[in-house]
Amino acid sequence: MERTEKIGKSFKYAPKSTIASRMPSLLLGMILVIVPTIHPFGIYIRNIQIISHKALTAISVVVGLVIAGITIAKIMKANMLMRNNARITVDGDKVTYPVISNGKVEYESFNISDIKRIDYNKGDKRCDVRLSEQYAVFDVGYFESKKQFDEFFELINVNGK
Repeated sequence: MERTEKIGKSFKYAPKSTIASRMPSLLLGMILVIVPTIHPFGIYIRNIQIISHKALTAISVVVGLVIAGITIAKIMKANMLMRNNARITVDGDKVTYPVISNGKVEYESFNISDIKRIDYNKGDKRCDVRLSEQYAVFDVGYFESKKQFDEFFELINVNGK
């Protein structure tokens, strides 16, 4: 790909829907908190108690709160990116991307030539870009479409790293 094709390319980086895509995780967290609290139960094998109802309730509530907390943090991040009309720009060798720091959207940048490695996990739908002294994580679902992400990935992965 020629260098002239990369100049001034911009990609919207904010999800279309924040809560709908995170609803299954949010519901799971709520179920893990509510069900054992209302109807505590233990785990038995034959007549031997493996985990008491109090222990299982405590474990379920803690895990549910952690899942719900992580999900709410992701929803807040997505809302912040949407409100600020976040964009990723590729201009020549320079990539500028949004990050959330101290409750605000700020922009950081790196040079494509500084990329050491790119890990794209289709299952997690994220792309980790490892640089000399830092790394950047791009969530595929935040791009307008898979085609937009593929175009971005092609621009930054010039050396097949």
